[in-house]
Amino acid sequence: MPARDFPAPPSGPGGRSHRWGAVLLGLALLAALVGLLVLPRWRRNPPPPLEPASEAAVDPRARYAGPYRNVRPEVAYVGDSACTPCHAKIARSYAQHPMGRSLFPIAHPEAARLEGQGPTSFAALGRVFRVERKGERVWHHQALTGAGGELLAGPSPEVHYVIGSGTRGHSYLTECEGYLFQTPVSWYASKKKGGWDASPGLHEANLTGRPVTGACLFCHANRVREREGYADRFQTPVFDGYRIGCERCHGPGELHVRERTEGRPVEGDHDYTIVNPRHLAPALRGAVCEQCHLAGEARVLRRGRGLFDFRPGLPFQELWTVFVKDLGEDKHRKAVNHVEQMYLSKCFQSTSGDKKLGCITCHNPHVRVGEDRRVEHYREACRQCHNEAKGQRSCSVAPAKRRRTSPLDSCIDCHMPRYAASDIVHTASTDHRIVRRSLAPEGRHPDALSVVNFYRGQAGTGGPEESRDLGLALVRLMANGKTTPEPAARRAVGLLEPALARAPSDVDAWEHKGLALRVLRRPSEALGAFEAALALSPFHARALVNAAETARETGDVERALRYRRRLVEVSPCVADHRGKLATLLAATGAWEEAGPHAREWLRLDPLNAQARQLRIALLFRTGKKEDARAEMNVLRRQRPANLAELEAWFEKHLR
Repeated sequence: MPARDFPAPPSGPGGRSHRWGAVLLGLALLAALVGLLVLPRWRRNPPPPLEPASEAAVDPRARYAGPYRNVRPEVAYVGDSACTPCHAKIARSYAQHPMGRSLFPIAHPEAARLEGQGPTSFAALGRVFRVERKGERVWHHQALTGAGGELLAGPSPEVHYVIGSGTRGHSYLTECEGYLFQTPVSWYASKKKGGWDASPGLHEANLTGRPVTGACLFCHANRVREREGYADRFQTPVFDGYRIGCERCHGPGELHVRERTEGRPVEGDHDYTIVNPRHLAPALRGAVCEQCHLAGEARVLRRGRGLFDFRPGLPFQELWTVFVKDLGEDKHRKAVNHVEQMYLSKCFQSTSGDKKLGCITCHNPHVRVGEDRRVEHYREACRQCHNEAKGQRSCSVAPAKRRRTSPLDSCIDCHMPRYAASDIVHTASTDHRIVRRSLAPEGRHPDALSVVNFYRGQAGTGGPEESRDLGLALVRLMANGKTTPEPAARRAVGLLEPALARAPSDVDAWEHKGLALRVLRRPSEALGAFEAALALSPFHARALVNAAETARETGDVERALRYRRRLVEVSPCVADHRGKLATLLAATGAWEEAGPHAREWLRLDPLNAQARQLRIALLFRTGKKEDARAEMNVLRRQRPANLAELEAWFEKHLR
């Protein structure tokens, strides 16, 4: 990797150390001059004080003061296999639960079983997709129907992981150079007899694979091994346990396994070597489920926290800030906001103490409730609080009338009706507001600028760190089209600037500030923010992309090329990175350097008309007209929308 692309390493003793001394002396004199000029103004408007290190730097696991001994950061994870010998019955039951089937390697027997029967191909976005399995290996092929009806081969990634339990469907991941990508192919259980179709959110820009982040995997995998210094690049093996494991809800098991194996007696009423969520206070018990079932509008990992630092027994808000719309007005339903809906329910609001309604009031996380048991199971859950035999208020509708609506007299069919989820195709969800009667979505849908911390008012919320998190959240909402860009960007910059004054090593804050400044059409400042992020994290792929694009927009082609070159070394499997670099090199006349990147672009995305056009241009540059004709014939068979324009361009080059 070219040395010029990275910060120079510090020099050792001898060598050029005398030069560093001269540089430092010059900097000291400059600082003194600046001080003389700025000091009077600084006294009138002093900068905000640096934030005490203890506020964000102290690990919540280390300062935990509760009784559970496995919350401490030094306690190690042991894996599900250490739990099974003593908890075999629970392990067998959990293996059938959706959480116990959330992720498999493609070679796992369950992966083939989940796929069901039926056709293995389908059409979408003008392409034909086909699934091919050979033993334990699977490929997802895509092709374009040519002008003569033939199929022109496109990307064919090999699949490495199945993600999703199959209850409603599952998608697939391919791994390349430590990065994960979702393939364009998914399988849906809700279609008749199950069937293949396009992955959720598939569009032309991600036909070669959608990058998968660590945050995306947080709720689908047990844990992932992040590669330090990179954004969403993983170590090998990627996963520390595939499915959501026992320790995600009970905490690391090292102490528990060791002491129980050694036969040490349990002290007191509970075994405090391992967390049993049932014995936690309601808010802490809820936090275990909220890890994955409270998505909100935006979730922000707090500064200084690791993606998988949360341990059962801790308040979730000490590690994550979850921003939601106003719960009193937002009736819009999504598949992932069950916790928000539950908080709106009278059942939740009117209960307290040990009787406080929570997720495990109705859901046993170790047991999958099949369709044949669904009605009775949830009826019994309702009867915990609504049982005439115990003098409690029961349903006010007469049984005969209820059965006309629901022949099985199902409580949830009436009070928790299913509805189509707006954010996941081919799936449905249930209304967790526990309404007295079926209600259509109503009320205004407030702008994202009105988002609030779901945990507002609880210990550890508010203050400058929450303002920093809100700045990040606004940028993400803006990027996802959930709010008006410019007002969100202005507010985000106003929140992130003081945050960076307190903590100038905050890579995420620099990156998000740069994104907001780009929206505000302040490219020079945006580039400065991205470069500040890259000075702290030189291999950060997202910051490299944005720095390269912003440099190009400002006309600094050399700087754009520098970042593009580094990007294809950091993230070599993304076709778009190769394409942007090859195109920029060609535009500057660096045809020789552009050649290998253009060939790699076409290898990664064979059906890309722009990639093939650049390949033709390179062949013309080297005098290979016949090869250029052959490539043009391929392009004609692909029938791109701008074929007439390409024909004129080709004829011009032939002359």
